Amino acid sequence: MPVPIQWFIYSLKKFQDYQGRASRREYWYFVLCNVGLSLIMSFIFPLVIDSSLSAILSALLSLALLIPASTLMIRRLHDTGRSGWWSLFNLLPIIGWLLLFIFFIQPSDPNENQWGHCPESFDKLPPALPSPI
Repeated sequence: MPVPIQWFIYSLKKFQDYQGRASRREYWYFVLCNVGLSLIMSFIFPLVIDSSLSAILSALLSLALLIPASTLMIRRLHDTGRSGWWSLFNLLPIIGWLLLFIFFIQPSDPNENQWGHCPESFDKLPPALPSPI
């Protein structure tokens, strides 16, 4: 299994964890896989199945990934030393999105903060994933 998919699955498994920290790698691999799934649902599925069914499946996928994406966003903000309440800036078009993008590309806070230790130390592979075999 490729590494981005492993990080995507790891993030999905931690969908209920609002308290920890998420590294840049964990966040951006989740975003990469999410965009890839969206592109597949938008461009390839309509070629294979009915476009209205494809739209419904795409909407269901977006809904299913909403909570894992929001928890990951909050954990990423924790990693940069910010409260999860900063995620509400996502509701402000353009300026809020730009501000959050700047926060998300920043490196991890190297020190332990109130949300835990720096995840960059285990950033090579996601921890606690079973072998694909």
